[in-house]
Amino acid sequence: MGTDYSPEKIIFVLKTARLFTQFDESQLNQLINFATVEHFKKNARIIQENEPNQNIYILLKGTVSVYIGDELILKLRRKGDIIGEMSVITQSLTTASVIAATPVDLFTIPSQNIYASDQIEIRSLWYKLFSDILAQKLSMTNKKVIGFQEASARLDQKKQELIQKSMILQSVLGSMSDGVVVTDGKNRVLHVNDAFVRMTGNIKIPARIKDWPEKIGLFKPDKKNLCPVEELPMIKAEKAILADAEEIYLKNDQMETGIWLHATSSLLKTDNGKKLTGGVVVFRDYTKKKLEEEALIKAKENAEATARAKSDFLSIMSHELRTPLNGILGMSDLLKKTPLTQEQAEYIDTINKSGRALLAKIRNVLYYNALESGNVSIKKEKLCLKQILDQLIDFHRETARQKQIQIVSDICSAAQAFYLGDEEKIIKIADNIIDNAVKYSNSGTINIVVTVKEQNETSIKFLVKIKDSGIGISSEHTREIFQPFFQADTSYSRQFEGTGLGLAAAKKTVEILGGTLDVESTPGQGSCFDFTLILARLDEKKDQTQSIPNLAIQSLINANYALRNPLNILVAEDNKVNQLLIKKILSHLGYEIRIAEDGIQALEACRNTDFDLVLMDIQMPKMDGLEAAKQILKDGRKKPQIVALTANTTAGIKDACLAAGMVDYISKPLDIETLVFALEKLSARLLKSNPKN
Repeated sequence: MGTDYSPEKIIFVLKTARLFTQFDESQLNQLINFATVEHFKKNARIIQENEPNQNIYILLKGTVSVYIGDELILKLRRKGDIIGEMSVITQSLTTASVIAATPVDLFTIPSQNIYASDQIEIRSLWYKLFSDILAQKLSMTNKKVIGFQEASARLDQKKQELIQKSMILQSVLGSMSDGVVVTDGKNRVLHVNDAFVRMTGNIKIPARIKDWPEKIGLFKPDKKNLCPVEELPMIKAEKAILADAEEIYLKNDQMETGIWLHATSSLLKTDNGKKLTGGVVVFRDYTKKKLEEEALIKAKENAEATARAKSDFLSIMSHELRTPLNGILGMSDLLKKTPLTQEQAEYIDTINKSGRALLAKIRNVLYYNALESGNVSIKKEKLCLKQILDQLIDFHRETARQKQIQIVSDICSAAQAFYLGDEEKIIKIADNIIDNAVKYSNSGTINIVVTVKEQNETSIKFLVKIKDSGIGISSEHTREIFQPFFQADTSYSRQFEGTGLGLAAAKKTVEILGGTLDVESTPGQGSCFDFTLILARLDEKKDQTQSIPNLAIQSLINANYALRNPLNILVAEDNKVNQLLIKKILSHLGYEIRIAEDGIQALEACRNTDFDLVLMDIQMPKMDGLEAAKQILKDGRKKPQIVALTANTTAGIKDACLAAGMVDYISKPLDIETLVFALEKLSARLLKSNPKN
């Protein structure tokens, strides 16, 4: 017995083996006297396959591997595992080899020692041990036989169920309107249903999937190029790349017209979710839907083309209408400054008012077009709501007085503070509503009330109510008045003029700013329009904007202006009337200017002369104003301040001018006050960039 293993330690191990628990310690001690403990190194062969074996081994320590031939069957590593018992019991050759996978200690019981012994008790123990082993093996064999019989019966039942399910599946696949293709995982077709064959024009389906694109006619969505074999949904499914409504065009000589298919694939699986080789691809004919989609895309493209054509037309018309208006209004402004009789002054005043009324209508049409096309950006600039409304009230007060209408305002103190918002759009909203209130009233009062509706740390929402005592609106028309071009009275004898765009533009503008516009009205009693405005609060620490000094522009219009603000000015303008007008306006300020009739002339002039200011028309022959500005700032001797002077007021044109390097934008018709205001901003900018001057 090994020195490392006392009888007590071996008995402890034997009792862990189930077959030895039936014996007491005295019997086990007798067995120990007939046995030894053997030590085997790693890879040592303990039992050789197909050779006699007379020993039973009990595993005390380590791991052994059991081989049949070269194939590893199992490993034993639990203390008390028994090895070699069947060859000893049956007195036959061994059926497997046992090799030490690690250094191993085995309790070895030689059977010859037991058989040779005259001790009846130990031989009885030995036979008892053998009978238990045989009973255990027989029980396991018997269970396997019974289990096989039960499995065979279940197999027959499953076979019948499988036949029934197969018949149902064949019936379902045959009745489907979608095409179904089943593959085996080796690029071969297991099944194709009748629907798919009909889709292909009853063409003979090739067994090999790689022949499908050419033989069946499977094309990419461009309808020109065949689908590559590796991109077919059947091939991709076998690589576990699944398709989800993948688009394929099917066309061959057997079909009158091609059809569009959506291919969706999935992997073959068992009932318990185990993956099998192969896949299933379902082809759905969606030709009708595809044609509808193409028709919608075509309609959308046509609509977009129409919208672009309309926008382009309005852009051209804006320029074409504003150019003569520029001459009319500019010359009438200059004529007003000359000695006139009272009658002549009235004529000029009428011309001026009519021209500006026409200009306002053009602006409304262009602005609404910009709203419809979504080309309106929102500005964040410092403003005071009370100042805006007071200016509008002053503007409309004279017209209201002539109609015996009183304009009364009640503006809360919060509206007197400064906030951030889009002043230009707020003016458009309020001006349209106040203008309508004056237009559709013959007497009475127009009340303008401003209150705070909501507020928080970052913003404030104002509610503005404008109530008049005019003709009112019928209930059936209150919703329609916000539609473009709507006129409550469309007869030739209608009393009030207008394009029908004012309120439509106002509502869209309010909504763009995040507010709402509503109306309540009673025919004969007046209307009340209310709208909300959300303005951002100013961060006083960040608000360091500097405004141009609040000087009376009229006081600056004299020949001494050029002496105070000396500038070398180039005017790029191709229209003769506008050239004359601009020249006259600037001469009133004391400037002598140079004229360039197109962009190329302007570029050459700036290459040869240092100009402080370039007034640049946008639409000119040979080279337009945008390109000319870029080239001047790139190639000119000096980088002048370039101000756009254009009749084009379509959405985005101002941003385009600024992107080209221009510093400001003046729209035509040009008047002297607007030009002087622009020059003042230019002077402030120059002073800021050159503080020593």
